[in-house]
Amino acid sequence: MLDKKIIQIKGILRNFSLEGKAVFLENVSKLTSIKAGGKCICFLTIDNRQILVPVLEELFSRNIRFYLLGEGTNILFADGLIDIVLLKLGDDFKYINFGNGYEITLGAAYNLQKFIVRAAKANLDFSFLSGIPGSIGGAVIGNSGTKNESINEHVKRIKYISIADKTVRKKERILTKKDYGYRFFNIPDLAVLTDIFLEGKFLDKNLIIEKIRENIKARRKSQPVRSNNSGCFFKNPEETKLSAGEIIDRCGFKGFRYGGAKVSQVHSNFIENFHNSSAKDIFILAKIIKDYVMDKFMVDLKYEVRLVGF
Repeated sequence: MLDKKIIQIKGILRNFSLEGKAVFLENVSKLTSIKAGGKCICFLTIDNRQILVPVLEELFSRNIRFYLLGEGTNILFADGLIDIVLLKLGDDFKYINFGNGYEITLGAAYNLQKFIVRAAKANLDFSFLSGIPGSIGGAVIGNSGTKNESINEHVKRIKYISIADKTVRKKERILTKKDYGYRFFNIPDLAVLTDIFLEGKFLDKNLIIEKIRENIKARRKSQPVRSNNSGCFFKNPEETKLSAGEIIDRCGFKGFRYGGAKVSQVHSNFIENFHNSSAKDIFILAKIIKDYVMDKFMVDLKYEVRLVGF
């Protein structure tokens, strides 16, 4: 069955001259910040915007599952062989353009921290995103930000690839507040986010740079930025004023280990791969925390990290 699927995928790649952009049975641990997980059937980079829809149509028509990967900073793949084609957007989706006034247009694969610096040079303040790893597309999908401000408050519209009613097509959408919330983004037919249109806030460039430095310094003090992790593992619960990290800390989990995974000593809402951890170890540790918090606080922690293949 696997051999048949690989033959099908290779046929699609030949049709679009993509053989050199694909790796079969790629180890996904190399592609994520937590450095854990098994293998995907194929890891494919698509640089050319014009072939994205046709490639997705071919995969969809053959019932070959695909999953879009950004920079792998907020995701955990399962161990073993994961039955997906892992897609990554390449060159055509790594652009940034400044329009009139406070408008910025970006490809979804553009690096988030590069964006913040480029915006600062144009006197546009996105310093609240300082130190958050990943791509601009990943930030939009996760509605990244702080407790006071999130990126989708600044997003005016998006372009994306829609899959609905067995049809793959390009679409454009104006964002409204019902489309997003705290670490939440929901466009039901969205398959691949390709372009983001934002509007920034004007501030003196030097003041923005200072805010960026201060925010990065604060993150380095409060988060385990040098360890292998996927960022905050759980969303902050809405039913209590305590953050997920504070709740986990009160349960005594700081430094707690399971296999090669442990709860960070710096911030309790981070799970670190400290010793060649399997994805299963990380997942079980997260489940132990989740169950204990429910028993002790009656709070149902929701995953902020995306879990794929579990």
